[in-house]
Amino acid sequence: MDRWTWLALFGLAGCTALPSPPAAVHTYLFSAPFPAPRRGPGPVLLITAPRAAAGYDRPGIAYRRSPTRLDYYAASEWADEPARLIEPLIIAAAEASGGFEAVVSAGTGLTAETRLDTEIVRIEHQLQSAPSQGRLTLRAQLVDLARGRVIGTQRFDTSVPSRSDDAEGAVAAIDTALARVLEQVVAFCLNNTVDRAKRGDP
Repeated sequence: MDRWTWLALFGLAGCTALPSPPAAVHTYLFSAPFPAPRRGPGPVLLITAPRAAAGYDRPGIAYRRSPTRLDYYAASEWADEPARLIEPLIIAAAEASGGFEAVVSAGTGLTAETRLDTEIVRIEHQLQSAPSQGRLTLRAQLVDLARGRVIGTQRFDTSVPSRSDDAEGAVAAIDTALARVLEQVVAFCLNNTVDRAKRGDP
């Protein structure tokens, strides 16, 4: 084999060894709006940073095909950890309700009478049945800071059918589920603070 043949073969080998470019990663946000805040007669509400159960504390968009296995879409992810994305939406929803004098986040140094703690128990695309479902489970707990006691604890669980069995379908369904859960969480806060005060409950 002459020198030129060896060079040609070496060049082909070099070409085949070149790595392929990485696939583009699609990044998603929740579409819940930020309504204008309204001031109301209720207490100052402190909203702490949401926590997330293991498996949901990362930007990966989780999907499930079996009860015991959790996977993540390879080329799609949330813009941040879901808990961080949800925090400003909880604040905005509470502010827009018009039931609280003010809604503040942890670290502002402002005094509040009531605190809302939340935890993402589940946020995933469930593919075990047809149609697939975007599911969000959020645990909420209200604490009376003045008296140092828990006012109420509730778990909110919502599933929404997905329009497709992929990451885009998952995001759209979970986004709708989040909007519904936010309404329920705000109603839970109002019922256990503003409405409780109107009824004269301790």
